[in-house]
Amino acid sequence: MKLIPSDVYAGIAKWIDPHENQTIFLALSGGLDSVVLLHLLFEIKKIKANFPQLVAIHIHHGYSEFADKWVEF
Repeated sequence: MKLIPSDVYAGIAKWIDPHENQTIFLALSGGLDSVVLLHLLFEIKKIKANFPQLVAIHIHHGYSEFADKWVEF
């Protein structure tokens, strides 16, 4: 089963290639969009040998009524 559509993988890989020797910092609120992005990057990291270091940093933005719950997540 293919978890990452090839166009999504290609788009992310194209963006990552020039940043191979850098660190990617992902601002992670805990909401659906940032969690999905983290999951995609993690899955691509398992496939792509020259993937840069990936660091997720929790950001409590307070924009959502669920933001306090996402801190626990």
